[in-house]
Amino acid sequence: MKKLSHILFTLLFAITFVSYAICAIFVKPTVSVNTNETGIKLPIIMYHLVYDDENKINSFTVTPKMFEEDINYILQNGYTPINFDDLKRYVYSGESLPQKPIMITFDDGFYNNYQYVFPIIKEKNIKIVLSVVGSYSQKYSEIDDTNLYYSYCNWDILKTMHDSGLVEIQNHTYNLHTYDDNRKGVLKTIKETNEEYKKLIYDDFVLNHKMIEEKTGRVCEVLTFPYGLISNSSHDVVKDIGYLGSFSCVEGINNITKDPKCLYRMKRYNRKGSYTTKEFFENIIKF
Repeated sequence: MKKLSHILFTLLFAITFVSYAICAIFVKPTVSVNTNETGIKLPIIMYHLVYDDENKINSFTVTPKMFEEDINYILQNGYTPINFDDLKRYVYSGESLPQKPIMITFDDGFYNNYQYVFPIIKEKNIKIVLSVVGSYSQKYSEIDDTNLYYSYCNWDILKTMHDSGLVEIQNHTYNLHTYDDNRKGVLKTIKETNEEYKKLIYDDFVLNHKMIEEKTGRVCEVLTFPYGLISNSSHDVVKDIGYLGSFSCVEGINNITKDPKCLYRMKRYNRKGSYTTKEFFENIIKF
């Protein structure tokens, strides 16, 4: 069993590594935090895996201790974690945002997020955004497997987190979190017509939307693109289904204005576990 867990962990790390490597290839990071435009500056932090094992820290993994240190650092520097609903109300309804907002996001829906992150945010009473791959949650709702290294949250766990009011669930596609010879995220394959392509991703996005609403009660309004791969057609579909925002993995500070366009392709900083909390945040939350 230990050998199997090690193999699955290695495979999971490889997939996650490819995910971020693809982001680095296809998108150019924005590192400057200065802008001449008026608006509210919003850093968004992107987390993936949380392991209680310092030997497994890497570019996509932090320990529970590191995550708690991150949250303490954010709060001590006067930042308030918000979610997309807060942004929507600011842009569309004129409601105010905190003076120094920040957004904490987790991708994929790993079970270790529930085990390690959920208790911390409950203790600190802060909000996070969790983007869920529906096929993963469905699979782990059908089997009894809560391995901290490779399992994903089942629907019951996701509902528990949603019902807390602290975890905002968003759409990370139902079954397009893949990168192989057949398909690379939500990008079109050479074998597909434009009509076939748009129908496939539309059906996938809507299926995950409906399942999340049915299983948890959450009505999603954001599409988090797998691997950060975005085509103009895929983003048109995001808008066609009525979504008000989307997350990329371009790195940079977001400028939030009253223009709804600012909520699409929002930038996020990947939280690399190879840095200490201070090293990671000191060049991000300094304005």
